[in-house]
Amino acid sequence: MYVKVFIIILCKSASRIETNFAEAIKTEHGEEVKKSDIRWVLTVPAIWSDPAKLFMREAAEKAGIEKDQLFLALEPEAASIYCKEQAIRKEDQDGGAILRRFDPGEQYMVLDLGGGTVDITVNEVCSDGKLKETYAASGGPWGGTTVNEAFRKSIEDTVGKDHFSECILKDQNGWIDFEKEFETEKRKFYPCDNVTHKLHLPNYFVQTPSLQLAEKFKAKHGNALKVKENYLVIHSSKMEQYFDTAIDKIKDHISNLLQRKELSKLSSIMLVGGFAESRVVQEKIKTYFKTKTVFVPPEASVSVLKGSVMFGHNPNIIAERISPWTYGVHTRKAFNKNIHDIKRKQTMAGKEYVNNAFDKYLGIGESVAVGRRSLGHIYNVINPKDHIVYWKVYRTEKMDPLYCDENGVYFLGSLEIELPRNEEEKKWRLELHMTCRGTELEASVSDADTQEQFKRLKFDFLRSEYGLYSNIVSE
Repeated sequence: MYVKVFIIILCKSASRIETNFAEAIKTEHGEEVKKSDIRWVLTVPAIWSDPAKLFMREAAEKAGIEKDQLFLALEPEAASIYCKEQAIRKEDQDGGAILRRFDPGEQYMVLDLGGGTVDITVNEVCSDGKLKETYAASGGPWGGTTVNEAFRKSIEDTVGKDHFSECILKDQNGWIDFEKEFETEKRKFYPCDNVTHKLHLPNYFVQTPSLQLAEKFKAKHGNALKVKENYLVIHSSKMEQYFDTAIDKIKDHISNLLQRKELSKLSSIMLVGGFAESRVVQEKIKTYFKTKTVFVPPEASVSVLKGSVMFGHNPNIIAERISPWTYGVHTRKAFNKNIHDIKRKQTMAGKEYVNNAFDKYLGIGESVAVGRRSLGHIYNVINPKDHIVYWKVYRTEKMDPLYCDENGVYFLGSLEIELPRNEEEKKWRLELHMTCRGTELEASVSDADTQEQFKRLKFDFLRSEYGLYSNIVSE
């Protein structure tokens, strides 16, 4: 029996967990588990940048996880994989009602409503049951903590910034308990007339009569937010306002997405994540988008985890993805007077070049099929004695930038390879392939003459652009 273990966690000691899990499998099933049998899946928000994803990968590898056993899964994409298998539509057939899953060709949106962020992905079901992304993952910082932040802001605005900071400093335990009580009320909140929520005030507020707390809250909030004895009393209408801060931003973002022609076939909106279990969130999204089927799958808060396990079994279940950016590298190109600025012309060894040229690999919004060979460009190494070759990698929302120093073109990091040291005088011609067909940017470099691929290749998205010397020129 071939056993694969899927652990969606990042910890300090991967080897210890691997050992414990292997022992548990052997005890339970009598099967030996080798380290190579274990596959790790690490989930990340879809709106994270490429450097942030690389940072998580490097942290996982330092924890002891082998590079080829580690997969990064986008959280809303993992939830989407899980949601695809959920039966959400009721149809009549042979006199009875049956529940149906999504059919090939159907589009659905998944909102991963977490604590800090909201990640949104839109997928279409292919004829073979795989998924293709129809619009690049998007979202923003509108998760459940936005409600808490709105609550904190209302307290700070009422008592004043100085008293607010002093309370947190002098009565930290009291403030923590206060916020825990609010979190409990937030999770079970549903708008009802004349319903109130009582929270124990921190001792600092209670024991400082000079604050005139009751008077300040009455003057600013009336009966919507008031102090009564040692409690802060929140009326249902006020609690709903705290939610509106987050929900309005989510609603506006979805509304903008639904205007796009790529999403014309979208039929359903799936809500997952911890914040999706809020009844007020569910009801408001259903009210705003009445023409769509809005569905909360069972155990919405663990949809990402369960979908990650499915992704671990089949990383190619996403057949196509949409590039969220235009990606390219810095190079020198042959000067073309018809397209290049004459002021950028440089002469090297009798040839005219333009420096800081943007060499494009992927366009924003471009569909990238998993398994398809990426575009390849050939470069010449300027100095045959250079054994380390760098490409500066850039990204932009522009479709076809000419130069890397244009407005809106951002340095992402570097791609580095080490050439063999026993061929000092060889004139290297290198073929670079770069794409973003998975959850991370990927690249391969080979000898353009022999097609031998270099294995010592490294992305570095954590170093500065300054001082990084580009030693290649486009062929």
